[in-house]
Amino acid sequence: MSYTDTDRVRLRAQVSSAATALHAVWPLRTFIAVNPLGGLQHEPFEQAVARSRRLLGIDGHLPLADYRAHHDRGRITSADLDAALHRRLPELGGLPDLELDGNTVPAVHALRADLLHGRDVPAPPALPRGAGEWCDRLLGTDIAAAVDAEVAKWLTAFCDSGHAAWAMPGRDRGLYAAWRALVPHDAALDRLGLRDVLAAPAVRAEDAVLAALTALHVPDAERRAELRGQLARLPGFTGHVKWCAEHPDQAPHPADLVELLAIRLSYEAPLVSAATAGLLPEGTAGLRALVEQDLARHAAPAPVDPIGRHVRAARVARVLGAHAATEQELEACSAVLERLPAADRPWVWQDAFEWHYRDGLLAQLARAPDPDPAPSGRPDAQAVFCIDARSEGLRRHLGDRGAYETFGFAGFYQLVIRWRQLGSDHEARLCPAPVTPTKAITERPVTGTERDAARAMATAGHLDALDHAFHRARHGLASPFALAEASGWLAGPLAAARTAAPERVGRLRDRLARRTRVIAADPTVATPDEQEAAALVAETERQAIRAALGRPGLPEERCEDLRLQALRGEAPDLAARAGLTPHAHAQRLADAARLGFDRDEQVLWAEFALRSFGLVDRFAPVVLLTGHGSRTENNAYEAALDCGACGGQHGGPNARIAAALLNRLSVRVGLAERGIRIPDDTVVIAGHHDTATDRVEILDRHAIPARHRDAVDRLQADLDRAGEALAAERARRLPGPDHPRRRARDWAQIRPEWGLARHGAFVIGPGDMVAGLDLQTRTFLHSYDWRADPDGTALETILTAPGLVVQWINAQYYFSAVDPDVLGAGDKALHNVVGDVGVLEGPGGDLRIGLPWQSVAVGDELYHEPLRALFVVQAPRARIDELMARNDLLQHYVDGGWIALAARESADDPFHQRTTGGPWVRWTPATPVLEEIA
Repeated sequence: MSYTDTDRVRLRAQVSSAATALHAVWPLRTFIAVNPLGGLQHEPFEQAVARSRRLLGIDGHLPLADYRAHHDRGRITSADLDAALHRRLPELGGLPDLELDGNTVPAVHALRADLLHGRDVPAPPALPRGAGEWCDRLLGTDIAAAVDAEVAKWLTAFCDSGHAAWAMPGRDRGLYAAWRALVPHDAALDRLGLRDVLAAPAVRAEDAVLAALTALHVPDAERRAELRGQLARLPGFTGHVKWCAEHPDQAPHPADLVELLAIRLSYEAPLVSAATAGLLPEGTAGLRALVEQDLARHAAPAPVDPIGRHVRAARVARVLGAHAATEQELEACSAVLERLPAADRPWVWQDAFEWHYRDGLLAQLARAPDPDPAPSGRPDAQAVFCIDARSEGLRRHLGDRGAYETFGFAGFYQLVIRWRQLGSDHEARLCPAPVTPTKAITERPVTGTERDAARAMATAGHLDALDHAFHRARHGLASPFALAEASGWLAGPLAAARTAAPERVGRLRDRLARRTRVIAADPTVATPDEQEAAALVAETERQAIRAALGRPGLPEERCEDLRLQALRGEAPDLAARAGLTPHAHAQRLADAARLGFDRDEQVLWAEFALRSFGLVDRFAPVVLLTGHGSRTENNAYEAALDCGACGGQHGGPNARIAAALLNRLSVRVGLAERGIRIPDDTVVIAGHHDTATDRVEILDRHAIPARHRDAVDRLQADLDRAGEALAAERARRLPGPDHPRRRARDWAQIRPEWGLARHGAFVIGPGDMVAGLDLQTRTFLHSYDWRADPDGTALETILTAPGLVVQWINAQYYFSAVDPDVLGAGDKALHNVVGDVGVLEGPGGDLRIGLPWQSVAVGDELYHEPLRALFVVQAPRARIDELMARNDLLQHYVDGGWIALAARESADDPFHQRTTGGPWVRWTPATPVLEEIA
């Protein structure tokens, strides 16, 4: 059968619609926390969970027994439950009390007794999701699992990036084309009985899918459901292919979901056809008829269960001491209990669980020390940290060390950039994942250090090449044996040292890295003119020549002569080795012209950034801008510990670029014209916070003026002491005796740090809102002064850019904790890495999504508390309402119950919480006095 372009376009639209419930999964190299139900964020939270339960088999909440255990130990109180019941059932306050065996019982008490002692009702089994599953259920076959194994096998090969002995050929032509060329030679076809069927698959992926849907007799109205079910069988690989399709410029090889479905259905359709042909007179048409009958049965309303109603009410009556309640009394009790279906009990528990923490946090914020109305003098230094919850402890300990003022700001510093480090051919996107960078920044050696930079880069390149060769040798077929013979004398003692003294070996390696990689270089923050662009390209090309010749010390003049010869075509060999073709040269010039920011952009960025976190006056002599990341050993999920606002990468470059911009005279002149005057004696510096060790390193020391070096050294000393105090604090929370700084260097450590486990809130307000409070590194902190943001632009940006990152992180941790088997990455000890794409748990199967179990738990016990985040904003509620009225995303998140929102205008005002649909109600804690966050 032939298909038209209209058929194919329509199919692609159906696939796109079917895939909305499944979120893209980022590769390991830039792993970021995402909301795994992000495709359903336009729906209320509970509704999205219910849809995902049918599609993926998740629960979306803790088991009932876990909530009850929290109640037993006081983490959830009876008052919390009563408050949660009233929030869910506002009519409870108007219901008459129940009379049970002479006892007067408020309706809320009966419902609370049901929550505490009612029988757990398991969720009904999920319906099959596609033709293969229906065939398995109705005819007793095992088709779906067999197809999973084949699809996973091919996708594992397609996703490999150097781990396999041989690379899958033809990947540059796309997923389906590569599979189509190879599958006729697959020995597995004989076992599956598909040798003849797959001897010549359809040329186009769309045609393969359309033919399969026709063979399976899937009616047009059911296509989306069938396609959605097929995609949900392997949500990990589906998520990765979806990422490839959405980010073709970053994907190593082209792939999309139509190609994935074409491969899957090319197996499933003939297997189902063969199975039904032997068991049903009408083959696949007969199977479809059985499916429709089963769906109709499940769509019918469930019959009333009078016995179940009676048993539920009688159980509550006994718990309340009413052992002789009459039938009439039990019927009245049943009428109350029916207001809360048994399937909704977990959501009341979850609400109580969350608000117990939220009440404690809001109580702390309400009791914060009164702010100094008119601080006198300048601070010794001001330090800006990422909003990341791990920065809260560092800010707290630094504030105890001296006259320091700290701020929180999203770690990408509102710089939506692509970054290329000096000597690197890799371009990193250092901004939130949903945002597309529009600017590129690179760096160049400080004038006069070009030759030293060339030597350092050459040495680093040799080490990288050696490391890559060692890695490839270990993963080849025969080469590991030769490698063991040649390098065992070195590798054995080195492995023993890394095991016995990981911290010492780590320090030695760091010193070696500093000697070979630290180069005095400045980011190219300003858009170059034509002459500057040509000079920048020339320097880049000279470095390429030195690298190609292996002569880092080649004199400048000789290097320039060779460059010009190569560009004139007089040295074709060198031109090929160094990439100095006329086309490449022209492309470099064009790229250089797009580097950096022009003056107006620089000033606008600087004003927006400073106003966003409220630093517009009282500038200290030293202002530190800090990025963060985590350096750990042998950790496939290292990027999950890096800066989420920087796309799962280190934020040091963003801090360096921001500091360089704020030190430019032209920027300061422009800021002064806009009412922000940075004193001449203020220097802005950059730093990097390693969250695994809590060490902060001052970057670009070559750019620090001599008159500020003593002050910077004092700041560094206090940062060191603050980091030591925080590391000691974190050590008490980590299992085992090892200090965090040892854990970070231990290649056998499965839990180098807790990351963002136990976070629960995002606080947006001035620094004095949290001054003097120990928030236990559970809160994201963004500095904000609404008085410096007259039109609310900064607040809207905070809520929709960093706020989105916080919500994604929150959802990733939440679902990795409550549904680890489906939306978590499993046990690190069982991981097998698939390229830099993801991990398998064991030798095969689907890519695991979400976070490893060790990121949220110790043994069988959760460490992370799965709470939907509370956003706390110090700003007028009317302004927040205005922002939400014009922003659909915020409306979906708040009104849909994905996050909670509380606000106050100033420290003198009470907090109000926003209810679904918009009304604000004054916050009142369920338990009047909460001394600390439980």
